[in-house]
Amino acid sequence: MKLKALNIPKILVLLASTLIVSALVISYLNMQWVKSTSDNTLHTQNVINLSNELLMDIINKQDGVRGYIISGNERFLQPYYNSISLENEHFAELKELTKDNAQQVSRLDTLKRFINEKNNLLINTIDSISQQKFTNEEKTAAIEKGKIISDKIRATTKRIIELEYEFLQQRKQKNEESEKYASIIFIMLTLGIVFILLIYFYIINLQAKKNKLALEDTFIQDLKILKLKAAKEVAEETSRISELAVHAKQQFLSNMSHEIRTPMNSIVGFTNVLLKTSLTESQKEYLQAIKTSGESLNVLINDILDLAKVDAGKMTFEKRHFHIEESITSMLHLFDLKAKEKGLEIVKDFDKKIPSILIGDPIRLHQIILNLMSNAVKFTDKGKIIVCAKLLNEDEEKATVEIAITDTGIGIAADKIKGIFNLFEQATVSTSRSYGGTGLGLAIAKQLVEAQGGSIDIKSNLGEGTTFSFILSFDKNNGEEVTETSPEIRIPVSEINNLRVLVAEDVPLNQLLIKTILSDFGFEYEVVANGKLVVEKLQTNTYDIILMDLMMPEMNGYEATEYIRKTMNSKIPIIALTADVTSIDVAKCKAIGMDDYISKPIDEELLYRKMISFGKHLS
Repeated sequence: MKLKALNIPKILVLLASTLIVSALVISYLNMQWVKSTSDNTLHTQNVINLSNELLMDIINKQDGVRGYIISGNERFLQPYYNSISLENEHFAELKELTKDNAQQVSRLDTLKRFINEKNNLLINTIDSISQQKFTNEEKTAAIEKGKIISDKIRATTKRIIELEYEFLQQRKQKNEESEKYASIIFIMLTLGIVFILLIYFYIINLQAKKNKLALEDTFIQDLKILKLKAAKEVAEETSRISELAVHAKQQFLSNMSHEIRTPMNSIVGFTNVLLKTSLTESQKEYLQAIKTSGESLNVLINDILDLAKVDAGKMTFEKRHFHIEESITSMLHLFDLKAKEKGLEIVKDFDKKIPSILIGDPIRLHQIILNLMSNAVKFTDKGKIIVCAKLLNEDEEKATVEIAITDTGIGIAADKIKGIFNLFEQATVSTSRSYGGTGLGLAIAKQLVEAQGGSIDIKSNLGEGTTFSFILSFDKNNGEEVTETSPEIRIPVSEINNLRVLVAEDVPLNQLLIKTILSDFGFEYEVVANGKLVVEKLQTNTYDIILMDLMMPEMNGYEATEYIRKTMNSKIPIIALTADVTSIDVAKCKAIGMDDYISKPIDEELLYRKMISFGKHLS
């Protein structure tokens, strides 16, 4: 009996160790399941991205042929020919990704049948037009048939994407169940370990009180080491998964921004070009509708990207001197035309006790006011909008200012006010249908205010109007004399010696657009299709400035800029023309040696001012 009693502690230690190892194994398996879920999520996102890219390829082909039908000019077929290989490549990749999913394989077979039917229609249409055998009735029939097929393609693609989201939801549910069961088992094992340890210490106390303290210390130390190792492994794996998710999110935003902004550049750009020509009133109305829709889509893209920056902690705030009253007034001028159209009065009430010059981020202040004013103008059909700025508190270092925007619009119901700053939130479904919008503007305004240590509030009565107010503290001017220049006025070309511009742009429609814009500016220009040709041109010609697209074949804008700066040692100003506007992409432009950037769709006035700025330094 004595021998058996002496062996009991060893048995208990072995049993406890077995339970600890079991707990670690369960933790490891749970981490592997989380990793598998993350991989499946990325797989689903890849399928969704490829589906959208395939759909965009088909739309580009269709748009090219539509342009050819309307104009008879074969250059409009370039997008059609460019998209053929991309379509086959994207479909093959999509087929490979979904080969182990019978449902998706079936959907893809159906989609392929519709695509072939669409391609045959496009080929027959091109042949008929080239042979001048295409009557107006046949054109109409072809367009209607094409629309029917396109609708089928969109519907099938939508179902493929929906199925992927369903698979993702199922995986998420399984993951939650796995985590739940793993937690229960882990707790039970932990309780078992604790129970065994209690018995162990009790027996050890009976056997030898002298050795009790030493044995306890050794065993507890072993447990601490095991726990620390387990905790370290869990933390490292969690950190790695988190980094992968952030990288995937940033890459997705960059890709989607580029893919959307590239066609948007042509849509908005050529709309502006057409609006400068002689048009009938109906044509002006149609083009204005296209322009407004394009600009609205661009605002939505910017909202989503800003939201992602705030969410990822990447939003930065400047500290510079600015005239706060002039800054607010300039923002309100943006709404003069819209207010006039709706018969609204915009009233500014500025507290003269506010220091004229403050230190902060005027751009983010503009963004907050822009979102709140846009909301006020949108939901107010009569009456007025009052913008009131008043000083709340002031000391030697800071001034705290409250800015309130009060409208006489539709107001918000009391039960809806609490969630009005939530993402994608609007007062009612009918509000979204009647007034449009995504519900991002107020959420972004709130996050921008709070990220600067401020607060935002709302007061509203249904049918009577709404007041949005926010409070921000600004540093005061330390006595330095500040000179702010007024917005740049367009300078005659003769004063900057007629800029010679080299443009790198591979998309034909964007080439045509930039040629039109530069011609309107009165600048001399040459356009090439990739960075390699830029380098060749610089070796034989002289230019004042380069407009550099980033995503190009053979040699992209980053590679070309690096070669110009490091190998050719050229200091020629380079402005990036980019559809990628995430913080990482902009930082990369600056780091590689580019002097400035302008995002697509191109703002002609902004492009002109930036080019003039570099031109003045050259003259």
